[in-house]
Amino acid sequence: MLQPLYWLLTYGLSVIASFQIGELINRFVSGTADFNWQVPLIAMVPIITFGATQLIELALDYRRNEAPLLDWLLPGLTATGQSFRHRLFGIIVVCLGLLAVNFGPLTQAGLVVIAAVIVFNIALPIIAAAVGKLTVTLPQHTRKHRETTKEN
Repeated sequence: MLQPLYWLLTYGLSVIASFQIGELINRFVSGTADFNWQVPLIAMVPIITFGATQLIELALDYRRNEAPLLDWLLPGLTATGQSFRHRLFGIIVVCLGLLAVNFGPLTQAGLVVIAAVIVFNIALPIIAAAVGKLTVTLPQHTRKHRETTKEN
């Protein structure tokens, strides 16, 4: 139950980081310090679509598989990475369309979407492996600690 929540929190943090990265790139390239108010509205549609498809697919694969979390983790993330390549092509096409238009908010939204995809797909395997191992090994460790204190 907690694993999809951790994945969703990872996605939220990567979206926040992508806005910061997009703003830094925009500041470096164009010299304007702030985003237009339209940028978050435009960027949220592809970001939510991408996040929903990737997280739902990952969560369904996790629920369909009967293996324990640590046994499922590597094959599950590998299968998600393989299907991600297909989605990445669509995202690149959408972002190239946003970047090709000579309109500031669309270009900035394209930068944010690209940064969100890159940051999320770097952070997700790291967070899933780290938190997955903690949620499995920490309860086992505390259970063993309780048993040893009861014996003493």
